[in-house]
Amino acid sequence: MLKKYNRLTAEEFKKLGKPSRMLHSVFFSVRLHPTEHKQPKFAIVVSKKISPTAVGRNLLRRRLYELFGKNTGNISSGIAAIIFVKKEANSASFQELKSAVENLGVF
Repeated sequence: MLKKYNRLTAEEFKKLGKPSRMLHSVFFSVRLHPTEHKQPKFAIVVSKKISPTAVGRNLLRRRLYELFGKNTGNISSGIAAIIFVKKEANSASFQELKSAVENLGVF
C-alpha cells in the first residue's frame, strides 16, 4: 500500500495546475504535475462509469496504489502523479496492471 505521505490530499489536488507531462496506457492515463513536495505524491481516480460498485472501484484503487507504491523510490521528488483509470482495467489481472505500470516509462 502507498504510504500516507505519498498520497495527494484533496487540498493539494485542487491546487495543481496544468500537467507538465501526460502518459497513456491501455488501462490508465497518468498526468504528471510539478510540485514543491520533498517526495512524490499520487492520486488515483476511478469513476463510477469505470466500475459501478464501490467494491470494484476500491479494488482497482488498492491494486494501483500497491504497484505505484513499490516504485516511489524511482521517481524524482517534486512530482505529483494523478492516475485516471480506464474501463479496460476492470477486466485486467494484477499481472497485466503490473506490466503496464512497468512499461509506462515513469520508473
